Amino acid sequence: MGRLLENSEIRFLLVDYYQIFYRYTETEIRILHLWDSRRNPDNLTILEQ
Repeated sequence: MGRLLENSEIRFLLVDYYQIFYRYTETEIRILHLWDSRRNPDNLTILEQ
């Protein structure tokens, strides 16, 4: 589920006003960031771990 970010393995889902950024493997789903999409998108930073 979720859409892939460009040039990345990170996916995101849009739920109401929130975007949930995550990455998954066979054994886990790791949530990387929760973002209120009403905020300025220029301030969005996702740290890949």
